[in-house]
Formats: sequence, structure tokens, C-alpha cells
Amino acid sequence: MGSSGVPLVSFCQCLNESVMKIVAVSVWYFPFGIVFLIAGKILEMDDPSAIGKKLGFYAITVVCGLVVHGLFILPMMYFFITKKNPIVFIRGILQALLIALATSSRFLSRLTLL
Repeated sequence: MGSSGVPLVSFCQCLNESVMKIVAVSVWYFPFGIVFLIAGKILEMDDPSAIGKKLGFYAITVVCGLVVHGLFILPMMYFFITKKNPIVFIRGILQALLIALATSSRFLSRLTLL
């Protein structure tokens, strides 16, 4: 559109920058909100130690299931489907897997549902 499209492009760029700033501020305050949600739920509990024990067993079960799935089932499926070494593939995506693990908040969202 040439020079007639410049105002629209400028508007979209400004809108993008403002949304990115709002998201950055929100992401900065999310941990505080999650902590207070969890603290509120803990204060509402009758017996926090019993629920903590159940939550610990749940966390151990989830981690064991993820380990079995990630270290045994997925590599076997990759090998049987592609007939290639899964270790080479895992080395290639290891950094992406570590970033996904570090940014995962599913466990914290499960805690707030208790």
C-alpha cells in the first residue's frame, strides 16, 4: 500500500509494543499472585499435613510417570516408527526440553485447584 499504509503499520507497531509491555508486567507479578493463591488455600485447610502428604504422593506419581514415559515409551516409539537412534534425536532437542521444563507452570496451577 506504500505511503498510504504507513499510519496503519505505525498503529500496529504501537499496539504491539503496548501489549508486550502489559504482558511483561503481568508475567513479573504472576509468581506473587500464585504464592498468595496457594497461601490462601493452605490457610483454608483443616489438616495441612495430611493434604501435604497426599500432594507429595501425587507429585511423586506424576514425576515417575513422566520419567517412564519420557525415558522409555517415547524413545521406543521413535525407534519403532523411524528406525533411528532416539538418543541422537533427544540430544538435538535437549535445550528445548529444558526450557519447557523450566517454564512449566502446570504443577503450580494444580496446587491452586486443591
